[in-house]
Amino acid sequence: MQKKVQVIARDAIEPLHRVEVAGTVHELGTVKAFAKVAALAEFIPSHTGVAMSWVHLAGGQELGAHRHEERGMILVCEGTGEVFGDIERPLAAGDAVLVTSGCLHGFRGTGDGFWGISMQFNGSAFYDTPQTPRIEFESSSSRPVERLLARNDARIAGFSRSELVSLVNDPDELDTAVRERLLDCLQTWSDFFQRLLHLRAALTVDHDQQRVAVEHLAEELGHNDNLRKQRGGNHVACTDPILQAAMHWFKHAMMVGSDYERTLLMHLVLEASGEIFHEQASAVFGDMPHFREHGEDDGDHAAYGVDLLRRAPVALLPALEHALEAGWDMMTLLCDRMAQLARA
Repeated sequence: MQKKVQVIARDAIEPLHRVEVAGTVHELGTVKAFAKVAALAEFIPSHTGVAMSWVHLAGGQELGAHRHEERGMILVCEGTGEVFGDIERPLAAGDAVLVTSGCLHGFRGTGDGFWGISMQFNGSAFYDTPQTPRIEFESSSSRPVERLLARNDARIAGFSRSELVSLVNDPDELDTAVRERLLDCLQTWSDFFQRLLHLRAALTVDHDQQRVAVEHLAEELGHNDNLRKQRGGNHVACTDPILQAAMHWFKHAMMVGSDYERTLLMHLVLEASGEIFHEQASAVFGDMPHFREHGEDDGDHAAYGVDLLRRAPVALLPALEHALEAGWDMMTLLCDRMAQLARA
């Protein structure tokens, strides 16, 4: 055989991005099996039983929790990520993840994501036949974070029937005086919300959550001033003690909570409630673009939190459940109080 050196570029290997198991599509990130290239397949001696694939998860991408009967190994070559399931820990270049038979595990990319090499030892890779991959995905309905999100959906539904939403949905009740008092309350809350955005960005430590916090701050910056300008600069600050106490509860929670609790309160509670309110208010305050524009943004902002919370360690879920319930209780109190003050 002629002696020669070959270079097989990673980009030359055909990628696989998803598989379907029992009617459910599962995202894989990127999987590039060596067996897809004849030169690579022939070069690895068949008697070793080793099958190899390049694998990649971009920042924020996740390979859901799953199990397989045979052992496997992931060598992290570049970038950063996390492994979760039966073990929860960060991954960096040079780490080797040893997966034994039947254990629950999944991976996600952090920062800019990671590239690794996945190895199996029975002669074929897990996804050599994508129609029948040799893995079993954990049911998403059994994941604790999904239960948290389901509870959040229930609180969102309850908030849609709150006093504040009911008020803006009743044009007969929203006369000029009520409208102006409500706008004073909303301006007071909008000014305070800017402080919460800065506080969250300043205190968040986790790289991915800090990146989202800073991006969120940049997108929201000055929205309170837009509202003030659209009112012609008219604003009487609301000093009602109940309203002030409810607002400062969120300030305290941002100061003492974990990064995940701050993310939950900001996106699942504050932004989700804002989406509901601004969507309804945009019809009533049609002369003020602030409400329509803010409502359009809030849906995207709320989704940021869902992506981040899917990464939360299982051990944090009791604290997150408590923060969720307390956050919605305080948000409902705050908004009900604004409606009461507007009607007064």
